Amino acid sequence: MNTSRPWVIAHRGGGALAPENTLAAFKAAMDAGADAVELDVHLSRDGRLVVMHDETVDRTTDGSGAIADLTGADLRRLDAGSWFGAGYAGERVPYLEEVLALAAHPVIELKYGSERYPGIEETVVHALRTTGRMRDAIVISGNPSPLAALKRFAPELPTLSFQTGTLRPGFQFTDLTPRDVLFAPPEPGLESLVREAARLGFVVMGTTLGVGGGWAGYLVGQIRAGVAGVFTDDVEGVRSLVGGLS
Repeated sequence: MNTSRPWVIAHRGGGALAPENTLAAFKAAMDAGADAVELDVHLSRDGRLVVMHDETVDRTTDGSGAIADLTGADLRRLDAGSWFGAGYAGERVPYLEEVLALAAHPVIELKYGSERYPGIEETVVHALRTTGRMRDAIVISGNPSPLAALKRFAPELPTLSFQTGTLRPGFQFTDLTPRDVLFAPPEPGLESLVREAARLGFVVMGTTLGVGGGWAGYLVGQIRAGVAGVFTDDVEGVRSLVGGLS
């Protein structure tokens, strides 16, 4: 990862610009200046890696049901764009391999591991290896199960835990290796921890999610302290801020 300036990471692709977790969203995010795209991955009934936030298709398509109960072909027949706007009618649910074919760095969230989707961790690693994206991908989760499995299959793959890797006052850097990715929550007063993490060789990722428009007050300090990337719905705003600090 090039940390000369922080990555701008588009949450759910360009979810504020186009229907979330679709190829249209990822392309819109790249056009807006995103360096990386965050996406959510599930496993279909026939073992396809499917990009969608929810575990059901009800909210963001014209279909219904759980992804795990549908085949890849079932999912491809769904309209994943009309809910966002008529101009996106016919947008399809993408497979992970299609997103990996784009130039943007992939930040892949697994909400569930093999306890819900048997074999998903090994399938993701296979997809990253066969598409040549092992070097620039990060897999993230708030669930320790898939991250532990990924470490067994691909110890070199960077992962980010929303639980054990979150910087808070009193955070201890023990039992971690420099390839671990840490998370700086959207809070002030963490600059010294970010700076220490960067000094020790860790990659620290920040976010503007959940704070509306009040992110500039803490984000400038985190970036100057060494945050390597920022998850955001406001790609253009964060890109502008980052450019102004260069």
